[in-house]
Amino acid sequence: MPHKHKRKRDGDDKHFDLPPSKVAKPLNAYEKIEKKHHKGAKPKSQPQKPRRSISGSYEGDDTPRAFARLVAVQDGKRQRSGLDDGARKSKKKSRQTTEQEITASVPQLEFAEKLKILPGERLSEFAARVNQSLPVGGLSRKGKAVEGEKQRQTKTEKRLHRMYAEWREQDAKRKEKEEEFKEEQEERDEELQTEYGGQSIRLEPEGKKAKRKRMLTEAGDKEDPWAVLKTKREAPKGLHDVVQAPPELKVVPKEKFKVRDGAKIEVANVPGKSGSLKRREELGEARKEVIERYRAMMKGKGGL
Repeated sequence: MPHKHKRKRDGDDKHFDLPPSKVAKPLNAYEKIEKKHHKGAKPKSQPQKPRRSISGSYEGDDTPRAFARLVAVQDGKRQRSGLDDGARKSKKKSRQTTEQEITASVPQLEFAEKLKILPGERLSEFAARVNQSLPVGGLSRKGKAVEGEKQRQTKTEKRLHRMYAEWREQDAKRKEKEEEFKEEQEERDEELQTEYGGQSIRLEPEGKKAKRKRMLTEAGDKEDPWAVLKTKREAPKGLHDVVQAPPELKVVPKEKFKVRDGAKIEVANVPGKSGSLKRREELGEARKEVIERYRAMMKGKGGL
């Protein structure tokens, strides 16, 4: 059972019937530990240093930093190097600007002025081009690549580009071989034509080159690529069709008998795991006898 203890009413006058100018504060649920254990109050901690206000870097302006950077780049100002923590260098260092920094900011301004939408260019492509030209990280890099800008590639993209280069090389080599083979064939035809008195004669290629040509080029005019499928596929069968001839067995059936030392053994329907050839022959005979008795029983001639 919970034990409820009555709270001591010390100093109720301070918290009861207060004037309107005072605000009533909630009382502590438990006594303070220092009071209970008769310990002194904790020593006051050292005063914390006031944090540096970030608003000072913007001179009291609440403009977001990323937007302020974009406005500064648009105005042609040079992007400040270092951490963006609001800290600024002394005025002496900031005044020491060299001519190189001034000249470096001029090309950026000129490049920013040159960015104009091209005739026939989509608005999304122009926006992507603007994002790529800005010296700010984290923007979208989609769209067409800008000339002269180094594009970052992942490992997978690099591997794919290597594969594409290898495929292009193989394709170029294959086309070169095919052209060489065609040139040799044309030279042969010209030689034969001169031998036979100007009569045009073209011989079919032979050997490995002929096979290679069939692999590289398409089928000839006389060859029908669908003839193989026509032979394999059967014609559609009608409801009242009559068979004109028995079917032709294209697959040669396996031998049912095994020949060992001149003796034929019928073990075709018995698996090889059953044992020796003699054991398989006995099982085959028993199987054959059971089948014959079952067929006789089904015909009604008796048996079992």
